Amino acid sequence: MIPDISSLVMLSIFAVLSAIIGSIIGAGGGFIYTPLLILMGYTPRDAVSTSLVMVFFNSLSASYSYYKQRRINIRETIPLGIVTLPGAVVGAFILSSVDVRDFRIIFGVFLAAVSVYIIIKALQGKNEDEISVADGLYCRSIRRAYILSPLAGVLSSLFGVGGGILLVPTFIHIALIPTHIATATSQFITIFSSYFSLILLTATKPLLTIKIPVVAVSGIIGGQIGARISKRLKARMIKTIIAIVLIITAINIILEIKL
Repeated sequence: MIPDISSLVMLSIFAVLSAIIGSIIGAGGGFIYTPLLILMGYTPRDAVSTSLVMVFFNSLSASYSYYKQRRINIRETIPLGIVTLPGAVVGAFILSSVDVRDFRIIFGVFLAAVSVYIIIKALQGKNEDEISVADGLYCRSIRRAYILSPLAGVLSSLFGVGGGILLVPTFIHIALIPTHIATATSQFITIFSSYFSLILLTATKPLLTIKIPVVAVSGIIGGQIGARISKRLKARMIKTIIAIVLIITAINIILEIKL
């Protein structure tokens, strides 16, 4: 069944908006786009696979802009993206042997707690200076993330949310990577995770061809807009947006639990 014009327009508008927000906080935007697609009548599987198309092209687009802004070190970050993937596989394996309901409750509370922590730190902390990837601080910090990135992959797969939702707070508050660098780095890593997941999901059931260019172009446009907006935002504002997104995600996860 081919979507009508109005459906494709809504598909594109939602994709652009999701991509903009996702690019600003380095999370791809799938955590917004997937629920919107379900509200449009898509099955969960079709919603996730369609969302992954947007996330992949959004991540490519935003990462290109972030690279030009000197916020991504390609040589350092490619291995970081690769080591995230085994963690996602481990998370999927764990998920098959645990009680999903209990884990959703725990994770929802965890995300809410993290969001409160980020807001408190953002209010208490000093404004960050603009730091490019040429600075030694970045190189020292990013190496700490090699230990943390697989864990983020595990949690991402285990709880069914985008990796950036967990990677960005981890990079900022544990690996101590500056906010603007952390969001750009997470967005680049999302290229790997979204492509890997998309291949797995579409192996047995391909996407409707007409949706691919619409969603892909929308993701590219949203990625460019989001990257430009992010450059103008202070680190404290980006942290606040991340905290708000975490709270919304936590509420969605808890509300999806069947009591």
